[in-house]
Amino acid sequence: MNFSFSDLRIWLADLTYTQQTVAADVMPNAIGGIATFTESRVDLRHPVRLFKYPEKLIEALEKETPPDIIGFSNYVWNFALSYGFARVIKEIYPETIIIFGGPNYPTDEREQEEFLRIHDDIDFYIIK
Repeated sequence: MNFSFSDLRIWLADLTYTQQTVAADVMPNAIGGIATFTESRVDLRHPVRLFKYPEKLIEALEKETPPDIIGFSNYVWNFALSYGFARVIKEIYPETIIIFGGPNYPTDEREQEEFLRIHDDIDFYIIK
C-alpha cells in the first residue's frame, strides 16, 4: 500500500456549546491558522475542514468519509464537549488519529502523563 500525505483528510474543531446560546461566538482563529499553515506546506487533495458547531461536525461524520486526523482545541470551557466527540469518533473510527491542543493541559510532567492515561482516546497532545 502506498501512502501519501496528500491523501489525508484532516478536520479541525474548536467546538462551542449551542443548546441555549452560543458559548463562544468568536471565529476559530487558531485552527484556521493551523489549517492555512498545513495547506501551505502539504499539497492536500482534500481541504482542511474547520468545525465550530457540534451539529455541523455530527452532520459531516454521518454523511462524509471520516477524517484520518481530527484535531480539537482544548480550553476549559470546551473540553467535555470535545472529548465527548473524541470518544465517539475513536469508538466508531478507531484508525482516526485524535489530536488535542491548547492551554487546558497540566504543566507538570507527571500530571500530563496522568491526563493522557485518563483520556486515552487522545493520541497526541500539542501543548498550547
